[in-house]
Amino acid sequence: MSVIEEEAMNIFTRPIVGKLQKEMRNGTTYIVEQERVGTHFFLKRVKQYDTTEYQKNLYKVTVSQDDQLYKSLCAKFQRDGLHCCHVFNITTRKGTTKLPESFIRPRWAIEMDRKLRT
Repeated sequence: MSVIEEEAMNIFTRPIVGKLQKEMRNGTTYIVEQERVGTHFFLKRVKQYDTTEYQKNLYKVTVSQDDQLYKSLCAKFQRDGLHCCHVFNITTRKGTTKLPESFIRPRWAIEMDRKLRT
């Protein structure tokens, strides 16, 4: 288990951790085809995987200078509130050991789940 997965287990509900783990696993089916100054990455799919959510084979991920904001061309985070396999591929590549604050949506947090159940 990666350090990001361990941290996620302390922040997110179990179903969200499972989805995050799936995205991390699916991220291994992409390679970085091109990198520009450490802020723009172009990923190419090299292997199909079960339940492929994305039809394109090339995606762009942009990372802020401080490594806190990640944006993928697929816009999964804006749509679902959880980052995609493309972003998790880049966090792994960059050696990220702590979830950036921008990855944490309160609605998926254990704390929010507890509040909603009471």
